[in-house]
Amino acid sequence: MLEGLDDAEFAEAGTVEQALLLCREQRFDAYLVDIHLSENRLERGGIEFIKQVRNVQAAPSVVVTASVEMQDLREAMKAGAVDYVLKDQLSPELIVPILREILEKRDLRERVQLLGQRLDQSYGLGAIVGSSARIENVRALVRRLADADATVLLRGESGTGKELVAQALHQCGKRANQPLVTVNCAAIAPTLIESELFGHERGAFTSALSRRLGCLEEAGAGTVFLDEIAELTPDLQAKLLRVLEARRFTRVGGNEPITFRARVVAATHQDLETRMREGKLRVDLYYRLNVVTIDVPSLAERREDISVLCNHFVSQFGRPLRFTKEALASLEQRPWPGNVRELRNAIERLALLCESDIVTETALTKVVPLRPAMPGDSDEVDRLARQFLARDNTGENKLDLMERTMVRIAMEVAGHNQSRAARILGLERKALERRVRRQNQETSGDLRPSRSSLSAGDSDEHLT
Repeated sequence: MLEGLDDAEFAEAGTVEQALLLCREQRFDAYLVDIHLSENRLERGGIEFIKQVRNVQAAPSVVVTASVEMQDLREAMKAGAVDYVLKDQLSPELIVPILREILEKRDLRERVQLLGQRLDQSYGLGAIVGSSARIENVRALVRRLADADATVLLRGESGTGKELVAQALHQCGKRANQPLVTVNCAAIAPTLIESELFGHERGAFTSALSRRLGCLEEAGAGTVFLDEIAELTPDLQAKLLRVLEARRFTRVGGNEPITFRARVVAATHQDLETRMREGKLRVDLYYRLNVVTIDVPSLAERREDISVLCNHFVSQFGRPLRFTKEALASLEQRPWPGNVRELRNAIERLALLCESDIVTETALTKVVPLRPAMPGDSDEVDRLARQFLARDNTGENKLDLMERTMVRIAMEVAGHNQSRAARILGLERKALERRVRRQNQETSGDLRPSRSSLSAGDSDEHLT
């Protein structure tokens, strides 16, 4: 009767024990179960099998029986059977459609599970790649805040993956089935951003030919991700503050108040404290956004993740690249001012242009040469220097402390290889050796300069 099922395989058992043993040894998609497995009409082993098999291997059970006792059928359905067929009515036209429906539901469940895994890898916690302590802390905060209603502020340099963190906050929580609406506040003209956020009514301005829903309304009960929030103009900052406080807004040109139900996740790479001091960011908006902050680390702060990220990106570009130890060490030593975004672009370039699947240090330097200094780099250095100088003065020499710290970190990143550390610092190896020697003398209390540190042509560096 079941010849109509393509590629179907069957196994047969005459007792509950034999059936359970088969279920432990192989996977089944459905069970056809008789209620009475012996001549004894009081014995109802089929019902016992339906109860027990759920603990071994869950699959739908269909009762095929000669019993017309409604009590038997009712108990079988209560035990977990999905359907039943009486033997005197058994025919291919009756049993085959039941099994086909079971197999279609199985295929649908597997597809949904696969799509869920892909969704998590692309937008959930699986998209936040890395095993460093800093990135594990980010994942832990995402898990803890996913179901919360509080506004979350994401801070970090450009290219660190703040949008991935925002997507994970949405995907891992109770709003996963609701819309996630992203607004790049820096990419929309100031004259259009208000309509983009709040929507507008027909006739609100010259080109408003019809009503348009804004992002805050489209998000419904989901999430609104406001990227580069610090770029909003002061008047829009005031309007957004009112929305966050009152949870209501009106469309441009409208009078009807609309309830705001979405959760807000904001992000910025700007120094918000500096923008407040300069009068470019409202203080009250800052404190309204800064309910919970997640600091997304730069790639320089989690260099141990670079090899994992490389493998992750290689899997996306369809070419089985493998890196030598020297090439990976070179990648880990680079400054990566563009952070994870820059690293991803570098791996994509290697996948397109590298002549061999084995990426050596020479091939890496050829395809992805070290990037020259960019205009924005000096601004970042200025920002870091200002933060360092703002530390409480404890009597320490901050110039000496910075030099010692830079040398120590460069040596750690380079695996205590002085040649590599010198390249990271932009020094000649001998210049680095002199600095290390001088620092060791200062640490030991011997302040007398060594003969090599007073060699010809080096007096100015020693004074520095």
